[in-house]
Amino acid sequence: MEIFKNFAADISGERSKSADGAPLDNLIAWIVIVGFFLLPFFLVPFGSIPLEWGKMLFLASLAVLTLILWSVSRLKEGVISIPKSPVLLAALGIASVFLLAAFFSPVMSVSLGGIAYEFGTALSFVVLATLLILVSMVFRSGHWVSLSYFALFLSFIIVFVYHTLRVILGVDFLDFGVFTSESVSLLGKWNDLGIFAGLIALLTLMIIELAYPEGRMKIFGYGLLTASLIVLAVVNFSVAWILLGGTALVMVVYHLSVTRFVETQRKRAYSFPLTALVVLLIASIFLMAGGAIGNALRQYLPLPSVVEVRPSWSATSDIIKETWKERPLLGGGPNRFNISWLLHKPNAINETPLWNTDFRNGVGLIPTYAVTAGLLGLLAWLLFFAAFLYRAARSIFAFGDTRTNYLVISSFVASLYLWLTTIFYTPGITIVAFAFFFTGIFIALLAYKKEIPNIQFSYIRDPRTGFFSVLALVALLVMTAWASYDIGKRGLSLFSYHRGSVAAAGNNLEKADGALIRAGTLQDTDVIYRSLAEIRIARLSALLSRQDLSPDNARAEFQNILGATIDAAQNAVRYDTTNYRNWLSLARVYTAVVPLNVTGAYENAKASLGQSRLVNPKSPELLLEEARLEINNKDNQKARELIQQSLVLKNNYTDAIFLLAQMQIDEGNVDQAIRSVEQASIIESNNPGVFFRLGLLRYADKDYRGAASAFERAVTLLPGYANAQYYLGLSLDLMGESERAIAQFEELAKANPDNEEVKSILENLKDGRSPFAERKTASPIELEEPPIEE
Repeated sequence: MEIFKNFAADISGERSKSADGAPLDNLIAWIVIVGFFLLPFFLVPFGSIPLEWGKMLFLASLAVLTLILWSVSRLKEGVISIPKSPVLLAALGIASVFLLAAFFSPVMSVSLGGIAYEFGTALSFVVLATLLILVSMVFRSGHWVSLSYFALFLSFIIVFVYHTLRVILGVDFLDFGVFTSESVSLLGKWNDLGIFAGLIALLTLMIIELAYPEGRMKIFGYGLLTASLIVLAVVNFSVAWILLGGTALVMVVYHLSVTRFVETQRKRAYSFPLTALVVLLIASIFLMAGGAIGNALRQYLPLPSVVEVRPSWSATSDIIKETWKERPLLGGGPNRFNISWLLHKPNAINETPLWNTDFRNGVGLIPTYAVTAGLLGLLAWLLFFAAFLYRAARSIFAFGDTRTNYLVISSFVASLYLWLTTIFYTPGITIVAFAFFFTGIFIALLAYKKEIPNIQFSYIRDPRTGFFSVLALVALLVMTAWASYDIGKRGLSLFSYHRGSVAAAGNNLEKADGALIRAGTLQDTDVIYRSLAEIRIARLSALLSRQDLSPDNARAEFQNILGATIDAAQNAVRYDTTNYRNWLSLARVYTAVVPLNVTGAYENAKASLGQSRLVNPKSPELLLEEARLEINNKDNQKARELIQQSLVLKNNYTDAIFLLAQMQIDEGNVDQAIRSVEQASIIESNNPGVFFRLGLLRYADKDYRGAASAFERAVTLLPGYANAQYYLGLSLDLMGESERAIAQFEELAKANPDNEEVKSILENLKDGRSPFAERKTASPIELEEPPIEE
């Protein structure tokens, strides 16, 4: 505790103010500080629960707890004091607009709270706005602000040490079943770690250049700045470098002009901003040569090479325009960007590796909210930014003492840095929560220094005011009690969902079924119902393989499980009729029993697939799913038509090509198929899908040299075409060109490090054996799906 107080005194110039103010307000400040200290590395150690769901429930719990304590404190003290700032009104405006958009959303439950108040729902903004306002009311001294900075610095040190150890000891070190990939961080995304490091670098740089630390504080500042720059170099996120470099540039210019003039007038020694200049140069170097530096670092350190994909500005703009044509004021509904994306995505996307990605955000968070909350949502954010920048422009240089300048300027710059990332990127909840947190600190400091007034009244002295004030506070307490219950219920539901996922992974289907039923009872959501339907389909398959049941008992149990499976899938559809995955889940239930001649199964599967295509009209996957249904229904002609339609949407759709080749092989017309595809290859000479299909047919016809030629052409047209490389390697091996075959599989192994099939084939080839030696495996052409997922 003493180290906290010493740091606060060194930075703020104030001794401990913990005794000032109401005791409960001090407790609230400590709770908020501890909460934001824990947030970067807080996690729910369940691999089946997304990291951000746990962080958002943690923030919701923090907001509810502090709001309860604040309400009790106001009832006890009889005084309410709130900074008079349009920024707070604008934050409430954002939450209000998102609530309104949620109430008018096509699926209110998804937009209001979702599964776990996930970021982007209306209630997530209620939580964040609540924390912003509470921080502005209880952080009433530089002492509290300095304590929060120190807590943040300690949090970064923990994150820095953790990720350093993972680089040294490997990705399996303390993965908690969550961090199983090198490209994730404690904060969520890998780039979020870079943004966090940029924030710490910015704050410590400003300590050095504005607070003029000495002794231990100077050493601490330079050490922290160095660590944060190391993390930035490792992550190498250009947006963070641009914003940090821009801040350093402003500081250099400010020092060389304003500060030099002031110090000269006061006849005091002037300190050249060498640290800011060095940071500016480092940022410039990484912006110009970051890729080359990153590649050089990866030669010596096992660093991840992260390529994060998002819709472009033009694609996001197209989604905004199309959504506003239908729902201009309130958009498609909070937490529903993916629905708008699937309805209006550009046709060209299907020709890229992102063809089946259901993007949940656009190019940046603010552009995303233009889609999900419409014109009113965009205006709410613009008003918030305008109020924030206007207040900063009026107040930022209003203070005479250097230490207060540092706290005010640093809280403003930190807020601006974080808000800018939301425009140009899609950071996770931790980064956005820090943006709200620093904005609250900025307003609190302005109120503390009386740059903005406080709205303050005592309802004890006025019975009329007191009655309504007490009534409002009691109502607020009741609302927080309901929120506490709702948070607990969602948390228990997620725990049951996790237990069900673990049981399903262990093939304990009945236990998984029971756990998911409990999860669905606590929290009504389509994710749980879809999982339940999948488990029950697996139970149906297991039942069909059992030999210990009499026909009557097997029939009765089959009917019971089938009915329960249909109910689960229908519940998913009931929850959200605009999500194609729910319709697809229902279709797959019926498709699974079409071969068993279950009455109405084919008709219901076809109807469900039709509905899924209405809400995802540009998906070649859904057309292929319907083609498989027609094959099960013995209608190959209709299946062939649907496959061709899917290839119109995506001409290199490997799954469709694979299925069509299998049909032609099964029908025994390989020669005719080869001739027709050869003609097509002349017309569509730049279509890699045509050459892949031709290669498959020649491979099945044992024309391995012709197959290799076709596969090689497909790979030339589409570098990285994994399945074409796979069959090219097999064809080359059958031609006796083992070295070239090994080279193909070595490339595949690098691009697909988790594919055990590729590893096994490569080992066999290097040992001079058959690709499928010592394994009873079907011929690759007889596989139900392509060997490599693309």
